[in-house]
Formats: sequence, structure tokens, C-alpha cells
Amino acid sequence: LDAAVTARDTAAVAKTLPPAFDVMVPAGLGVALAEMVGAELGAMVLEGPSSQIALRLALQAAQPQVVTHPPKDATPVDLWLLSFASGEPESAPPQGRGEERAAALFPAFLGASETNVPPATADLIQGNKRGEAMLAAIADTDAGLDGDLARAAQGLRSLRALGQHEIARQAAVELILAPAIMPRPGDTPPQR
Repeated sequence: LDAAVTARDTAAVAKTLPPAFDVMVPAGLGVALAEMVGAELGAMVLEGPSSQIALRLALQAAQPQVVTHPPKDATPVDLWLLSFASGEPESAPPQGRGEERAAALFPAFLGASETNVPPATADLIQGNKRGEAMLAAIADTDAGLDGDLARAAQGLRSLRALGQHEIARQAAVELILAPAIMPRPGDTPPQR
């Protein structure tokens, strides 16, 4: 895969990316794969299964801007996620695989960042304890990896209230992609 990406050989990438993804993700290396090649793959015009993998790896790597040609067979949710990751905040996620996670987290991005802040976070901010509020927001957001999406949405709202809009947006993207990129031990990654 590395040689194919370095050579920008789309045919070789199309052949080597799916097997590399299928080995690395269950081994807990999906995030590492995204960091290594997500930007390069997202910029390539690929077809078939490798195109969807490349899109998701680019999004996981916080590189939506490199995806100038989304896959022709991208799902509506993947296209929404690309738009959301790029900063489009107003449209709700469409129906489809992954939509339930997106639907649970998306409301954290509606309205001004100061609205619907969890009371505990508001108290910490007003008490000039922004660092403590940030740590609590990170812990809340991280709970989404364990399936507590309501708590994760609170964490995302708190991050926004603390002025961390881009970090909150990327965290939401990663939480939406988590089942495909970072499945929990013992879980079977969803089909691509």
C-alpha cells in the first residue's frame, strides 16, 4: 500500500487498500492508517470499495479539504459527513448506515455555542475554571466511544462553549466513524 500511495498508482491503491484496511482496523490500527495515508488517499480519485475507505480515512485524519472528488458510490451519510467535516453546520444527517450516531451528535452543533451548555460546564466556566471544564468536556466526549452518545453530545456542546469549535467538529466526525475505524475489542467492524 505504501508503495502504491507513494507512486500515486490508483490501480495499485485500489488493489492494496481494502486488504490493508481489513487487517489494520481489527488490529486497532485504523486511526494509525488514517494518519499515515488518509490525506493522500482522500486526494486520489478512486473507484469501488477503495474509494469509500479513502474518504473515511481522509475524514478520520481531519483532511476533508483534500477530497475534491467524492466517490461516485458514496452513501448519502458519507456525503453529509464530508460536508459536516468541512464546516457545513445546518443540515441534519440523511437516513442510512451511520445515521443514528450522526443524528445523536448533530444537535450539539445547532444554535449558538453558548446555548444548551451542560450546567456543570457553565458553572466551571463562570467560576473561571476553564481547564477543568475542558477536561470534563473531553471525558464526556470520549464517552461516545463506549456508546454513550448523549453524554458525548454534552461534551461536544461544552467544547463549543469553550471556543473549541473545530475540535468538537472533528471529535464528532471521529465518533461517527468509530464503528468502522476503531471498533471496540470483540466487535466486528461493520461492512464497508
